[in-house]
Amino acid sequence: MSASVHFRNLLLTLILGFLFFATQVKSYLDPRVAGVEERNGDRTALSVPETGLPGDGEGKKSLTKRADLVAIWNALPETRKALIRRMVHWDLPGSGVNNYGASFCYGCIVIVVSSGKRLTIAHLPEVTRDIYNFQNEVAFLGNILEPFDEFLHENVEKLGNRPQAMIFSPTTVAVDIVSKLDATIRGVFPAISVDGVVKATYIKTTAFSESNQNVKGKVIVSWSAPASGTGRAELLFFAEENLKVRVAYNCEDRNCMFAIPV
Repeated sequence: MSASVHFRNLLLTLILGFLFFATQVKSYLDPRVAGVEERNGDRTALSVPETGLPGDGEGKKSLTKRADLVAIWNALPETRKALIRRMVHWDLPGSGVNNYGASFCYGCIVIVVSSGKRLTIAHLPEVTRDIYNFQNEVAFLGNILEPFDEFLHENVEKLGNRPQAMIFSPTTVAVDIVSKLDATIRGVFPAISVDGVVKATYIKTTAFSESNQNVKGKVIVSWSAPASGTGRAELLFFAEENLKVRVAYNCEDRNCMFAIPV
């Protein structure tokens, strides 16, 4: 067989192999350029490029305005909020739109750690029995750091090896306090990079300034999974009106895995 005939046969084999592969690979829409609408009862999720974010309610709704976040916050039941002095978790549904949050903060620290399976929110109090936890080393260790570390270990199986994490703290808290909380998270999840825990701050106000007209001192987490249970899901963390974390997950039969930053 001549060299030219051998080359033609090899080229034909490569072309046929490529065509077979192309017809077998399932394509996924890039969430940065595609809009996805899924319905689950009276909830609708709409994921659109950069300017649109998922929200509750009938029809297409994007969280491009502060009022949209306020409406979602006001619609949250108490069972979807981490109240002060509480560390809570929820198993994220494999379909539909679900929103969560932490009750209003006026000196506390809120930490969100989540995978595509489980969401945890720790609402760490500034004061315990008249002792200021973030100004007292012994109180911080016993009332905050150790319980928080135990809480993460209790949820580590469903949080996976590299969950999304955010620390939401008042500007009055010392940097070393936030650093110790960051180190605790990364100690439980060593796969998280040194700068992998997102930081957000808020201006401390009085308890009486809580309002249902704004999202000051508030955290909202939005989870939007396809109604069919198969496709692309999105997880978003809001610190007040600022979107701090946005990742996508590939879902297969209501099992959402493999976070992809978007």
